[in-house]
Amino acid sequence: MKRKLYMNLIVSVFSNVVLLILSLIIQRLFLLQYGSDTNGLLTTLSQIFAYIALLEAGISQATLVQLYGPLKSGDKKQVSEIMSISRSYYRKVTGIYALLVLTIAAATPLIIKSELNYSTIFLCVIFEGAAGVINFYFFSSQTILLNADGRGYVNELTNLVGKTASYVVKIILALTGVSIVLIQFGSFVISLSKMLFYNIYMEKNYPWVDYKISTNKAKKLPDRNAFIVSELAWTLFSSTDAIVLSVFCSTKMASVYSINNMAFVAINSLVSAAYFGIRYILGKAYHEGIDAYRCVHDSFNAVFMGIITALMGVSVLMLDSFIVLYTDGVQDIKYSYFWLPVLFCLIQMLSWSRYVSGNLTGIAGYAKQVSKISLAEAGINVVLSVVFVNIWGIYGVVLATVVALPIKVLYTNYISDKFVMRRSGFSTLTKMGVDFLFLGIIVAIRKKIQFVLTSWTCFFVGGIILTIVLLFLVMGIHFLIYPEFRDIFREKNIKK
Repeated sequence: MKRKLYMNLIVSVFSNVVLLILSLIIQRLFLLQYGSDTNGLLTTLSQIFAYIALLEAGISQATLVQLYGPLKSGDKKQVSEIMSISRSYYRKVTGIYALLVLTIAAATPLIIKSELNYSTIFLCVIFEGAAGVINFYFFSSQTILLNADGRGYVNELTNLVGKTASYVVKIILALTGVSIVLIQFGSFVISLSKMLFYNIYMEKNYPWVDYKISTNKAKKLPDRNAFIVSELAWTLFSSTDAIVLSVFCSTKMASVYSINNMAFVAINSLVSAAYFGIRYILGKAYHEGIDAYRCVHDSFNAVFMGIITALMGVSVLMLDSFIVLYTDGVQDIKYSYFWLPVLFCLIQMLSWSRYVSGNLTGIAGYAKQVSKISLAEAGINVVLSVVFVNIWGIYGVVLATVVALPIKVLYTNYISDKFVMRRSGFSTLTKMGVDFLFLGIIVAIRKKIQFVLTSWTCFFVGGIILTIVLLFLVMGIHFLIYPEFRDIFREKNIKK
């Protein structure tokens, strides 16, 4: 188990660091070569396809939760049954996915405010969506099995190789000044290699998985409908802002959003890579008993909330410098907005306040109850985004997310503490309050003392020093308020 733990952590973090660097290069290159309009279009398309991916809503999470038990007990027959049902679901929705890609490709150029012509936007949508069709039909269910079995590092390495190749192709093509459509096509061709790899890997390491096993045709993945609602809600919640900005403002303003949010997406990706790489420990600990689980639960919160709090403090203080340096030479729209870093930090802090508790509610069978809260939260976010964008512009769409987020944070932690772990939730909320208080102090410092570093050398050196200092401070605080923190990697908390 320890080998899987360290492999997942190392590979996840390493791959995300590499992809982060490449994504920073490619987006900067796109800004300079093609302008804010094209960059905003690509950001908008990524959010549109997050909606199309809802066709698999519920399949992934429901499959993951169902696989924990039989994998732990070694019941290969049950694993095969679950995988067969999961793959059947994926293949049923692939045709619908392809049809939606064509429909959205035809409609998007008519809806968003962009200076790009119809055919360019249409073809960009087609090639962006084609990769999703391949993914759905051939290997989505296989990636879930690897995650459930503690082999998420295989998915990470595959993703690393594929995306690295895709980014290299994009960089080479962009430097030659070819059409953005050709760049999207080149990226799609690279994505086809995943299909071949997963087939080879599964045949070698999971030859016993029988997709043709006889199953009850009426049998479904438990809680799938609840997970569908939750994933629908999360997509509405997390993939709306750029679309709203493109429709009500412009794709250029969507570019402003994406560049300001870039650092936070990068940080979230890095920390999420570590979290999802070892999340299977939570599932296995739960099946060992609630007493053993409590320690693991609190340890996860101590580590990941500590890391996020420190990194958000760094982001608040350093984002002004990053925006000035990163958009140097881009003159077609203003990119610096004083309060955006604070709002984006609050989004990350609130989101991570429910990661561990949200995972527990799913494992413990509360998906249906949580899905209703998720839907209400998403609805509030969408409505407020449309209202606020017409009042405060880009601030409005981000503020709408901040206003809506606390609903699910409070609910999932309440369910986790009171009904699953059978304890008072006061301690959990108090610890969260300490983290938000720390961020508030950092924001107050930024308001009093503003500075902009004028070179990348100063930015990286200053960022590293600041990260070390704030991590030391936050982890010191968590060492005091989380009794489990000092024991998180000892064998009594992470059992084989």
